[in-house]
Amino acid sequence: MDVTVTGFTHSPRRFDQLVQAINEAERLLDAPYPSPRVTLKRVSTVSGGFCGQNVVYNSTIEVRVDDECDDTLAMLAHEVAHTWFHGSNPANWIDEGLANAIERQVVKNLGADEPAYRPITYCETYRNLRELEQGRPNRVTRNSYAGFSCNYSLGDGIFGALMEYYGEEEFNRRIAQLARPAISRASREHTIADVRETLGDDGPALEIIDLWYQGEPEMRKYRHLDAIEWSYPPTIDGDYLHFAGSSSQPDMVYDFILGKDPYCSQFLLYDGIGRSSWVASVADPLPAGWHRDDISELVVINHQINPATGQFSVTAQINGPALAEVADLSLSVRSRVTTGADGFCEESISYSQGPIVTGVIPIELKEFRHYHLDAIEWISPPKISGNVLRFAGKALPGAVQLTWREDYCGQFDLYYRDERGYHYIDSINPLLPDDRFWPEQIAAEVTAQRVGGDGAFEALVRISDNDLLERPDLILLVETEAEWNRNTRKCGDSAVLSAVDIR
Repeated sequence: MDVTVTGFTHSPRRFDQLVQAINEAERLLDAPYPSPRVTLKRVSTVSGGFCGQNVVYNSTIEVRVDDECDDTLAMLAHEVAHTWFHGSNPANWIDEGLANAIERQVVKNLGADEPAYRPITYCETYRNLRELEQGRPNRVTRNSYAGFSCNYSLGDGIFGALMEYYGEEEFNRRIAQLARPAISRASREHTIADVRETLGDDGPALEIIDLWYQGEPEMRKYRHLDAIEWSYPPTIDGDYLHFAGSSSQPDMVYDFILGKDPYCSQFLLYDGIGRSSWVASVADPLPAGWHRDDISELVVINHQINPATGQFSVTAQINGPALAEVADLSLSVRSRVTTGADGFCEESISYSQGPIVTGVIPIELKEFRHYHLDAIEWISPPKISGNVLRFAGKALPGAVQLTWREDYCGQFDLYYRDERGYHYIDSINPLLPDDRFWPEQIAAEVTAQRVGGDGAFEALVRISDNDLLERPDLILLVETEAEWNRNTRKCGDSAVLSAVDIR
């Protein structure tokens, strides 16, 4: 049957891809497109907050694309497939799952130059398809469709498993029996009975269908587009959690944000998979010098994230003893969203969710790292011998001052760190010129120093406070120079140049 395609004149490439998607889907199903006319239309808002929509007008199909969304080949192929598989309420999982199955094959066959697209979220609301049908979730406003999206993830789960079992060619031949031949004909809504009759004529296939329909699949995920490939699965070793992997596309996993953070965590812990409850979030690392009012149950102590490539490695320290009492912990990787006006996180997409195992994490991954833009090259890191602290390094010329300057604060401070973050202990007073000296109660002071024009520096510091000498957790913070406010008697704002442990 000849199909007339119109619309979308401002985007010839997408127009051509729509035609190609129709032709490829016809080939896969060995069935003609069940409509003589298709219109591709861009609209300001697609119903339900989705990016694409397939609308039937008598014998004409209108594929709508939301103005705010990327009109990818995947989305166009999905909406084209809906012309064959359309409307199975309350079994929406049948038409959405079958549309996914066609979409995935079209993208694989035609989309070599197409960027990766976002996976459908895991279903965290229903254990199986029967519960999903009973729940009858509706399409709702944008960014709040977690319940209905289970029709995509669970539907893709059952049909993805059946496609693996039969192979693509046989699977397509079978589902073609569920496709309607023409949209002008009234078609009854498909049910699980139709799926069993078409795809479940032997024992193993029926087991797959029953598992997804009334069982409890261990991983209710968007099976063939899991966005995370784990190189080191989420592992707990005592008080540490470590995981590493890569995302299927750049900028899916964000680097951690230091300081005042309006964003919610990308890494969350749940009690199990599927119908699970939030347990804890992995808190972003603190910048050197900061601390939290409350203890976070999980906080990053060591990480490497490259948003451009999607690679990440994260180690978090577990401060919440209650986590050890949760029997089946899982880790969910979610899209990075902001905190709403009500203080809760906005709706987010789950890119992956898998069980956390118990194992051994290498020692080097458990080592704490200070998070800052290190502007100092330490030639001789700070080291205490007796009551003398020595250090030497190199910074930008003029960045470090070790001699007292009127109306300026010192740049070297002593801190310690615990589960709340960094805590100030005392400052190292700079060297006084003209043979002057600080009062006896000063805890630490520079007694000799050298600062070169190239930014190189070295210093000897005398520590008079015996309590400082006994501390095993001293940290030296070097900050940018700040002015002393005579009215408030406080130092002005400064930034951390470096943070280093005193061993």
